[in-house]
Amino acid sequence: MQKFLEYREIEFVFLNESILNGAKELFRFGFHQADSLHIMSAIEGNAEFFLSTDDGLIKKGKKNESSLELKFFNPSEFIDKVK
Repeated sequence: MQKFLEYREIEFVFLNESILNGAKELFRFGFHQADSLHIMSAIEGNAEFFLSTDDGLIKKGKKNESSLELKFFNPSEFIDKVK
């Protein structure tokens, strides 16, 4: 758990044109609208990881990790990874 807490950084990312345009692209590739906005907000905030309990989102995200430059995990996978 201590390693998990080391990753804890909070940054507020405000909706902007870059996020909206990127989300439109992700939506075209099959991500849901809200998921697209969340992913692009994470990218805009320079996040390294994206955590979700949505198995479909994680599966799509893992297929696109290299192009999105973001690692997708469900919370339990992430905790196992940082143990």
